[in-house]
Amino acid sequence: MKKIFALIFIFSCAVSSFSQSHQINQWVVVGVRGSFNSTWLLNQNQLNDKGLKYKASWGGSGGIMVGAHYSQWGAVFVEGLYSTHSQKMSSAIDSINWSGRTDLTYYELPILLRFEPSEFKYIEAGIKISTLANAKGTSTLLNYSNQGVKNNFEKSNLALVFGWGSAMWGDGGGLVNLGIRLTYGLSDIISKNGGRGNDYYA
Repeated sequence: MKKIFALIFIFSCAVSSFSQSHQINQWVVVGVRGSFNSTWLLNQNQLNDKGLKYKASWGGSGGIMVGAHYSQWGAVFVEGLYSTHSQKMSSAIDSINWSGRTDLTYYELPILLRFEPSEFKYIEAGIKISTLANAKGTSTLLNYSNQGVKNNFEKSNLALVFGWGSAMWGDGGGLVNLGIRLTYGLSDIISKNGGRGNDYYA
């Protein structure tokens, strides 16, 4: 079983569009978003394998966002992102030297409730729907490099999202935000073709 865990550092730029209802604290925000991720594709069947070592891996994302503020302190945000997730592995046994890597790219749709307890600071929570765009694998043990492995992964998955942040620059008309976001995959991203349900899958 593999699930995606990610620690995401978020950078976003947004412009507010004030409608006639701004007097009752309702407005729309449109912007761009980018991120730098620490990603972990963890296979629970392998976690007790002392011959395998997970290594720190990185990814990123970019895209657009639209937010509808229904009050001064709350909003609903929808984002459209193109994201990369990676996981490096290596041998933990000195006598056996090998390394491997999995690289996944996704089209992602986060749907988030955002709460703003104080001016220009926020807390967000919601779900993220991801559709697999591509998957490649490398293994020196099995002697292949950048091989297409898309059939080994599910076409889509669902994750929980929680984050927080604040404005670095700007005012109510235009903002540059910096934040941290945590995601936890709810579903197994390995397909039956990739070995889902097997006692052990590398």
